[in-house]
Amino acid sequence: MKYVWSIILIISGINIKAQSEPCYNCVKVIFIVDNSGSVSSQMFSDMKSTVDQLSTNYLALNNNLEIAIVQYATLTGAGIDHQYNITVPFTNNAITASNWGRFYNNWNQDHLPGSLAKMRLDGVWNAGGLIDITSENCKIEFILITDALRDSQSWGSCCSDLININFAPNALPNYDEYNNLKYVYNAEFTVIHDPFLSSSAFGAGAAISSVGGNYSGVIDNNPGDPQGSGALPRKYYSGTLLLSQNQIDSIVV
Repeated sequence: MKYVWSIILIISGINIKAQSEPCYNCVKVIFIVDNSGSVSSQMFSDMKSTVDQLSTNYLALNNNLEIAIVQYATLTGAGIDHQYNITVPFTNNAITASNWGRFYNNWNQDHLPGSLAKMRLDGVWNAGGLIDITSENCKIEFILITDALRDSQSWGSCCSDLININFAPNALPNYDEYNNLKYVYNAEFTVIHDPFLSSSAFGAGAAISSVGGNYSGVIDNNPGDPQGSGALPRKYYSGTLLLSQNQIDSIVV
């Protein structure tokens, strides 16, 4: 039902971001970490270092903040299986937030819209869900860290996908899994992305990101974005998975 309402908002052209920013009681930060086969051990180590440093800085900054970490991957073979793992449920303890390792060591692909769709359909975000972002009046921030391409349509096989085209029939089309989170939960997205120098992948990562930050490069068309398709700058960090301290500081504000 929530998504039906968000579609009405999209069709009617209402930009909910133009409304007054609500007053929040707390902040919840959800890290979404790519575990695809293209992520080497070194790349994953860089990802973890970035996530752990961001978590430490966030938790030191705000007593009313909680961190959660989700890993995702897709297994292909006889079928296509998009999965997620709630690696760290919401916590405000820095030691707990850093006590995690790679979950999907042998899964070969990634399709984030497919994994997000499974989370949505499983009620993960709902009141009482595994990552409840509904029942409290909290500011919701997603931080995606990945090496995924825009889509694997040109390959003719699944998957290295930030956008849903063919390989996740239960997922909302195009960028709408992200747009739905933005509309329904007023969520903000920061994307940390190293996509093998693919210009279309850079554009996709920027289109998922929320307005803010310093990125003003190429951006894909995303007509469902509540902040406006093509609006710049974006909270997008490209070309590396291991952020510098200056980049960490620019995110944790």
